[in-house]
Amino acid sequence: DPSVTVDGNYLGAGNVVGTASENVGRFFPDHFTAAQNAPAFATVCSAGSFTYLGELFDYATPPVVTLTARAADGSTTQNYAGQYFRIDNTTLLNRSYTAASGLLDLSGLPPAIADPAVTELGGGVATLTFSAGSGLAFQRGAPEAPFDAEIELSIDVFDSDGAAALTNPITFGAGGGMLFNAGREMRYGRVRLLNAIGSELVNLNVAL
Repeated sequence: DPSVTVDGNYLGAGNVVGTASENVGRFFPDHFTAAQNAPAFATVCSAGSFTYLGELFDYATPPVVTLTARAADGSTTQNYAGQYFRIDNTTLLNRSYTAASGLLDLSGLPPAIADPAVTELGGGVATLTFSAGSGLAFQRGAPEAPFDAEIELSIDVFDSDGAAALTNPITFGAGGGMLFNAGREMRYGRVRLLNAIGSELVNLNVAL
């Protein structure tokens, strides 16, 4: 600034000498802490507590991660907001669904560039909310015995400056899978038609 007068006497202590430092800033959080809700899938046949293989199921309660930006001493980085908030779907990595049994059909999921939904709440806090899109399903192939669905969802949280969640990956359903709201059994379904006996001159009701 040409309007500033350089007098060679910084705060009365004389001239400042030495080599120039590296650039300082921008400042960013040391890490993020994560709080998770208790998500649940919606059982399709809630009365029978099961879902058929090949049948799409959605979230009854979607997974939500609440992130808090933290300084090295654990205090909340309050100014991690607005233009300084640097988390988006390009910095969230490795969104992954895995199942202990069965083969998951994930073709109905939203693309990772749009899921989870990132919402900045201000004051160093944000949420990540996941969607099942048009639904998940277990692939239906050869007949198999019923099994319990044990599905885990995980994601690695970073921001564009390299700040990371304290424990990556953040995982829902670790060690047993996410809950279902009315039973997690998966069944191989087949149509069964029973015999009907009667006159060939009238329509007969056939049990299905």
